[in-house]
Amino acid sequence: MNHWQKLGLPVALGFCAAFLNWQSISRKLEPREYVAVTSNVRAGQMFGPDSFKKVSISHTASVDLQSALILWSKKDALLNRFAQRGVRKDSLLTQFDIYEENVAGWDKEKEDVLNLKQHDKPPYFVNDPVVVRDAEGRNIEGFRILSIAPTKEGFNVRLAIDSQRLRTLKTNSLINTEKLEIR
Repeated sequence: MNHWQKLGLPVALGFCAAFLNWQSISRKLEPREYVAVTSNVRAGQMFGPDSFKKVSISHTASVDLQSALILWSKKDALLNRFAQRGVRKDSLLTQFDIYEENVAGWDKEKEDVLNLKQHDKPPYFVNDPVVVRDAEGRNIEGFRILSIAPTKEGFNVRLAIDSQRLRTLKTNSLINTEKLEIR
């Protein structure tokens, strides 16, 4: 190895280290985008698609504040949720401003929960009794909607069913929990 190669290797590694350092520092300095409301919101009011706007906050905001705020990338999870308190126009939303009014309670000792993925928003509401169709086309009654949550691919629907009824259906091979759909 000649002297130019011996000198070039540490210089190249130094440039790589400087570049990586610059990359990590510049990411930390970029302002983050959070969710704010576009108009005054009353307690109990449902958030719709036009309820939010993007607000950038400097990297110097405290870590506690940043962890309490809702990232802009997660705004879709706020759709059809209810405000817990009144929020003024242009105010940032925090984790504490949203509550699970659209999530039903369930008895953990008497009911089991099944999760389904839907492409379109189901025309049901929380606590509605629903009929579920299995892979063979059989209709199965006794399910109740616990929650409907939007995702990037569609919607996650949590269903509750009486634990004894679910065991009976599984024992008699009348249900395949991976291939269910709400009818």
